[in-house]
Amino acid sequence: MTGSFGKIAVGVPYYKGVPEFWLSWTMMLVQGQFQPGDRVLNTLGPDGRPNIEMGVRLPLAHNKIIREFLLTDCDTLCIIEDDHGFRADQLNRMRFKPANQEFDIVCADYVNRRVDARMQPCGWWMPETVESRGGYMAGIWLNRYERTGTQAVDGAAFGFSLHRRWVLEAMCGDNDPEEFMWADCVRGCSPDMPFYYQAHDVGATVGVDRDNGVIHVGSYRYSVADGWAWLDEQLERLGQEQNTEG
Repeated sequence: MTGSFGKIAVGVPYYKGVPEFWLSWTMMLVQGQFQPGDRVLNTLGPDGRPNIEMGVRLPLAHNKIIREFLLTDCDTLCIIEDDHGFRADQLNRMRFKPANQEFDIVCADYVNRRVDARMQPCGWWMPETVESRGGYMAGIWLNRYERTGTQAVDGAAFGFSLHRRWVLEAMCGDNDPEEFMWADCVRGCSPDMPFYYQAHDVGATVGVDRDNGVIHVGSYRYSVADGWAWLDEQLERLGQEQNTEG
């Protein structure tokens, strides 16, 4: 049984390598969470060098992982960034969840950690009118976030995410895969924003799995619960401001 996501290839853009990631990754391997036909994309060549370069600027690693994935016969790519902690059975919880089967891309729920400590829950929406894609605008509407289920959004993140093969192939189109950039930093934005804009353009549906969250590690171990606590504070503040204005 492999679910409608089929055979999954897992790739890790190694950049930070926090302890929480390595503990989670080790437990996933030890507990045998991979299904028949699954594979790991990060391998060593005959010379002992990794096929996916480590410690490079993240968009480069993400794009290399996608290229390696397209050389396989796997149906779905799972990207796991190395600044996250997750359950050993996270992959199977997400791949077999019935609600996730309705989406082309599914990202685990986690908190967007920023320097100014804005801990928004994962997921964003595109403005109804976008005059210039160069800006890659994202809408964060606090009252739209759902706390359970798999929520439809326009864009999410890479974090711990599943991507159906057809989406990545359609995004590349007739371009040379060795030259094409699925993920890129444009005007300083996060590399996942241009990615989801392109996915949106080819008709991919995106969901955030609110029932399967991960830890986002920075100066603090940001949990999904931290994100909801932040959201509650913002909603309460907005409510107080509206009452005052009224």
